[in-house]
Amino acid sequence: MAIISFKEFTNFAITGKQYIEKDPKREKTKLGYAIKKVINSESARDVIKQYEDDRDKIVKKYSDSAEDANIDFCMTDKDGAIVYDLSAGQDGKQNRNYRFTKDNLRKRNEKIHVLKDEFQSKLNNFAKEWNEKDIEIDIFICGEVPNDVTDEEKEIFNGIVLAPPLNIVSK
Repeated sequence: MAIISFKEFTNFAITGKQYIEKDPKREKTKLGYAIKKVINSESARDVIKQYEDDRDKIVKKYSDSAEDANIDFCMTDKDGAIVYDLSAGQDGKQNRNYRFTKDNLRKRNEKIHVLKDEFQSKLNNFAKEWNEKDIEIDIFICGEVPNDVTDEEKEIFNGIVLAPPLNIVSK
């Protein structure tokens, strides 16, 4: 196990996948095996699931708020029932779109604009917090470094699938 930032992990996962995709033969190498083992490890899956769950809560809250804005400003009939514009979609299925008066559509659009700004801000803060978050991840050190690994890849892989370089001190 190693403790790294979520940003370091995502950078590792992206770089590792790209390294393997550049040449399908790399998947069968010891380094390719190590990369896949770390990316598919239980600890990685747990971290990704937690990230997605946390992100989905923010998305759902925005989606619910946008739907509330539609309900707040849409047209209703004399009995208070929502009035829909029923039209056929491109897939041939019937769409149920809310109907709005001109003034209420403007009000709804203003509300949606505010909600989008809040949503974007929350997502940006969420991403920043997660990128800085320390996570515990399984590592699998590969015993050899293929010649086709770039210096940038080595730096990213060090401590996760490659042993970090040793500092040799001469006496």
